[in-house]
Amino acid sequence: MTVSALPSPFWQLLYPWLVHSVVARAVQLSLIFHAIASHTPSAWVSAMLAAGATASTLMTVPVGRLFNRLGPGHINRIATSFCLIGTFGLYCLPLDFEHIYCSILIWIIVGQCLLFTSVASYRGMGALFTGKQRLVAFARMNIVSNISDIVTPVAVGCLFFLNAESIPIVAGLLALTGFCMPRPKLLTSESSSSSPASISLLGNVKKVWGTRPVFLAILIGATIHAILFVFDLIIPITGTDLNLTSTQVGSILSTLALSQTIASLYLSLHPVQSDRLFNQFLNSLFLGSVALFFAFMAQSFISLLVVTLIIGLGFGMIQPLSMSLIYHHTEQASVGDAVSIRLLLNSLGRIFAPMVLALSLSYVSASTFLSVIGILILCVVGILKWLYKTQILKGHSP
Repeated sequence: MTVSALPSPFWQLLYPWLVHSVVARAVQLSLIFHAIASHTPSAWVSAMLAAGATASTLMTVPVGRLFNRLGPGHINRIATSFCLIGTFGLYCLPLDFEHIYCSILIWIIVGQCLLFTSVASYRGMGALFTGKQRLVAFARMNIVSNISDIVTPVAVGCLFFLNAESIPIVAGLLALTGFCMPRPKLLTSESSSSSPASISLLGNVKKVWGTRPVFLAILIGATIHAILFVFDLIIPITGTDLNLTSTQVGSILSTLALSQTIASLYLSLHPVQSDRLFNQFLNSLFLGSVALFFAFMAQSFISLLVVTLIIGLGFGMIQPLSMSLIYHHTEQASVGDAVSIRLLLNSLGRIFAPMVLALSLSYVSASTFLSVIGILILCVVGILKWLYKTQILKGHSP
C-alpha cells in the first residue's frame, strides 16, 4: 500500500501543515521587516525570537497531551485560529519600536500556530502510516516545509516592498482555507488519555531515555535542527567576511533549503527498511558533518555553495529519519510524549543555539565554528558506528 493509495487522510494532514507554515513564516518575516524599518535594536529582535521559542518550549508537552484527547483535526483548527489572530494583529496593531511588545505578542501567537500544527502533523502521520510508509510521509512533510522556506521569503519580500498592508490580508485568507479541510480519520489509533502509560509523563520520559536509539534520535535530531536554525545567521556573517553580495548570500541560503528538499525527496522515493533506519541516520549524519568540517576551506562563493549543498543533503535526512526512529522503537502508548520531547528540545535549541553562536564568534570565525562542530559530530558518529556494529544500539521495536 502506497501513500498515493491513501490520498484523503494524508492530504488532510499535509495541507494544514503547508498553510500554517506559509502563513506563520509570512507573519514572522513581516515582523522582522517592520522591526528593521523602524530601526529596532537587534537585541530586541533577538528577544522577540527568544520569547516565541520560550513559549513553545513551555507549551510543547501540554499540546501533545491535548492531542491525545482531541486528535489532529481539532488541533489543526486551533492552529488555524492562532494563524488568524496573528494576521489580525499584524494588520491592526502598531509595529514600530515604541510598540515592540505588540510584535513580541504576535510572534508568540504565530509560534503557537507552528507548535500546534507540528504536533498535529507529526503525530497524525505517525498514526496513519507504519514502516516505510511512515518514513515517506515524514520525508514529504519535509519537502513541503523546505519548499515553503524557499518560496515564502521571496513572496513576502516582494509584497512588503509593494504594499506591506496586503500581507496580513493575503495570509489571513490563506489561513481561512484551513477550516475547510475535513478532519482526517486515522487508520491506526494512537494512545488515548485513558491509557495508564500515556498518563504517566515521568514514566514515558524514563522509557525514552532508556531506549538508546530513541534517546539518540531525539538528542541528535534536535541538535541538527539547532545547527540548521543558526545557519540563517552564520551564512550572512560568513558572506560579509568573504565580501559576498546579498544576492550571493541569498543564493546560498536557498541552496541549503533546496538541498534539504532533495534529501527528503530521495528518502521519499527510496525509503529504507525499519531495521536499517538507525544505520541510515548515522550515514546521513556522517555526510553532513564531513561537509561542516571542510567549512574552514570555503573561502569563495562557489566553495561555500558546495559545502552548503552537501550539508543540506546530509542533514536534510535527519528530521524524517529521527521521527521514524521514535515511532519504530517506542511503545504506542508512550510515543506521544517522545515526540513532544523532541519538539521541546527543538524549541530549546532555537533559544540557546544563537547564544552559543554569539559567544563562540567572540573567539573564532564563523567557518571555524562550523568546522569545530563538524569534528565533534564526526567523533560522535564514529563512536556510534562502533556501538551499532557491536549490537549495543540495535534497540527493539515495540
